[in-house]
Amino acid sequence: MRNSRALSLLLSVPFAVTLWSHPANAETIEITNGGVSELGLSFEFPWTNYSLFGLDSNFSGYVCCGITATIPPFGGETSLSGGANLEFGVPTIAPSMNVVHGTPITAFVSGGLTFTAPPITLPPPTLGTMWQFSSPFTATGHIVGTSSDHGPEVFAFDLVGGGTGTISGNVVNPSEPRYNPLILTYRFDSAAPTPEPEGVWLLLASGFVAALYRGIRAMVV
Repeated sequence: MRNSRALSLLLSVPFAVTLWSHPANAETIEITNGGVSELGLSFEFPWTNYSLFGLDSNFSGYVCCGITATIPPFGGETSLSGGANLEFGVPTIAPSMNVVHGTPITAFVSGGLTFTAPPITLPPPTLGTMWQFSSPFTATGHIVGTSSDHGPEVFAFDLVGGGTGTISGNVVNPSEPRYNPLILTYRFDSAAPTPEPEGVWLLLASGFVAALYRGIRAMVV
């Protein structure tokens, strides 16, 4: 039942990424390190941390309500394109420590990221295997920091970047094997290559997902 609910969530109509009204000449910061992730896709884990690093700026906070990306349960063509809402009200309303052009700033941070990835084709699932699919991505978005919950802006930037998106899990249902996603991560990399349609690989490794689940927080902090 829990796995079925998780698959229904992941394959349902995507959550809308927060849209922001901001000046057309807003400064752009390139994200070169850090990442955004969602843990426990099959365990109803509602939020996780993110950390985004630029040349002289970094931002942190929470991702709320799921990162939108889909995995067809029986294989086929898909992509790791999706989006993430950046929030300051999950799990409690609280500010975070950020650095803006070298200056530390405590702020209530919100915004959104959109990830664009090339198409990939997944093979039919094999029962009992642990799986991982990766693909390059490019990202655009916007981030805003305010002095209080509903206070004035203290910074606002457009965001760009790229890196590698990875989703992993296991295969369930003996009578009709299907992909069961567990962990989704977008890791930024300043040396990330330009996305290519064939930039995907598959890893089948016993125990890999369990190890990744334990270590994912360290990757994005």
